[in-house]
Amino acid sequence: TMPALMVRELGGCPRAQFLSALCFALVPFCFVANHLFQTVTFDQVAWVLASFALVRLLRTGDERWWIAIGGAVGFGMLAKPTILIWVISVTVGGLCTRELSVLRSKLLAPAVALVAVGGLAFLVFQIQHGWAFVEFSRHMDAQHAGENRSQFVLAQFVVHNPISAFVWIPGLTALLPRPCRARLGGC
Repeated sequence: TMPALMVRELGGCPRAQFLSALCFALVPFCFVANHLFQTVTFDQVAWVLASFALVRLLRTGDERWWIAIGGAVGFGMLAKPTILIWVISVTVGGLCTRELSVLRSKLLAPAVALVAVGGLAFLVFQIQHGWAFVEFSRHMDAQHAGENRSQFVLAQFVVHNPISAFVWIPGLTALLPRPCRARLGGC
């Protein structure tokens, strides 16, 4: 799966690759959302593809990955604009690193054009169909207006695979000094 490929790109050992694939495969949210064939299915694909392309761009320096990023984000825009959260997050994260040199690529403009094409298609569809996405969002917000926000956050943990905690909690050990990691048996 794509998460396992990302872990490999980041230098993860085969055990880490297997665990990432397993955790992704067991996410209850993916089972439900993809079983019902909703727009979130395409949104998930776009986020994962864009993330993989970004990892490849940063690891290899091959600027052609900008086209893949633009295509993935443009594809995501066809489903719904939540992919812009990914774009904003990556942009803010990029501004906090030394990876700004990748923004000087000649392929950045065509990548942005691909995003714009997807965004324009989404916008035209919304205009033609009475802003269906906005109406749906309002309905969902009204439906959940009385819920306790802490319950919502806890539900996200459950829906997005509590089993993966057995992976990400030990994964936090990567932030520990090397001697501590060695004692914990990291890759």
